[in-house]
Amino acid sequence: MSRILVVDDDRTTRHVLSKVLTSAGFSVTVAKDGVEALSVLRHRRFDLLLLDVWMPRMNGLDLLERLRTRKVRPRVVVMTSDEAPETLLEAVRQQAFTYVQKPIASLELLQTVRDVLQAPDPPAIEVISARPEWVELVVPCRREAVERIQTVMAQLDTDLAPDVRESIAYAFRELLMNA
Repeated sequence: MSRILVVDDDRTTRHVLSKVLTSAGFSVTVAKDGVEALSVLRHRRFDLLLLDVWMPRMNGLDLLERLRTRKVRPRVVVMTSDEAPETLLEAVRQQAFTYVQKPIASLELLQTVRDVLQAPDPPAIEVISARPEWVELVVPCRREAVERIQTVMAQLDTDLAPDVRESIAYAFRELLMNA
């Protein structure tokens, strides 16, 4: 049974996610912010962290930064309603496994959780620099990096039309697949 830690400052969100995941057979623990999550993580190991970004006391991005120093850490799915490219890039910089928009439908949540838990370890994407008009990434030229970079690029710029974002993401996919 996979162990999941849900970290969100919204009580209703914690309750709904916990109920959906428990009903699907996962072992679920909840925390209301990054400080409480760190305390829980000191005493227990988890396979997956569902992590909200904007919370009081310690936000999700700060928690991600703290987790990077650990030898063993859970995979992290960042959840947020914040569509700012800076938030996505910081999640990538801090080695989050993936990024989902809130609110997330129950079936989509379960599919994302299963996919992340079953996926091989992802290659790291290094964010070298990020400005509104320029992003520089170091991406390993391996097939394993294709889906991850395609997901990042598809969500990166909210000023672009969805079909343009998808085209850019597909172009990166083709570059990596044919490199």
